[in-house]
Amino acid sequence: MVLRKQDAIYLQPARVHALDASERTVRDLNVLLNFSKSLNAVRGLAALQQKALEAVLEISPPTESPYC
Repeated sequence: MVLRKQDAIYLQPARVHALDASERTVRDLNVLLNFSKSLNAVRGLAALQQKALEAVLEISPPTESPYC
């Protein structure tokens, strides 16, 4: 099986909306795409950790908790 670039919907944010996906799914796919692009530009462990943390916080923002 070969995945052609034009078939990879997650690489084409405009086509993701055509999937009848939820708003969260679209947002998560966009975060994944942006994270993938930023990883290619990152050099060094500290920068990689920072980009990973930013992506996690973009998908799941911190909430107020009585336990923190």
